[in-house]
Amino acid sequence: MAQNESTRHIPKPGDTDTPKPPGRTAVLVADDEPAIRDLLVTVLSDLGIGRIDSASNGMEARELCRLNEYDIIFLDVSMPVLSGIEAYRGIRKIRPYARIIFITGLYKDDELMEKLGGVQACDYLRKPFNITEIRSIVARMVGPETI
Repeated sequence: MAQNESTRHIPKPGDTDTPKPPGRTAVLVADDEPAIRDLLVTVLSDLGIGRIDSASNGMEARELCRLNEYDIIFLDVSMPVLSGIEAYRGIRKIRPYARIIFITGLYKDDELMEKLGGVQACDYLRKPFNITEIRSIVARMVGPETI
């Protein structure tokens, strides 16, 4: 579910410098479903993303963000231990300019916005998603000429 430019919050280019080429881009994939994590890691690797880490719950994601800088974070909304929404709030405090992409399979557009309570991300992926959607989102984050 990609949003249009007026509702999507993308950190300003000056906040994160110019987009990094894929080989220098660091990505975190946080999802409690191993198949989703594996798919995203495979697609991102095929796109030439330089560093890809993964987490199986929101607490792991928040801790990894405390220890590492990520340019892009794929964050499942519904995860055990700490939800993606709660993880987001902690991540924003320590990594305010990371580009967040929420992943959800449970909520429709309006339900998701209500659940997020005004939290804005760079983009959203709705499960099930396809490789083209992932490529499109990453291209917007790192620059389409590099993907």
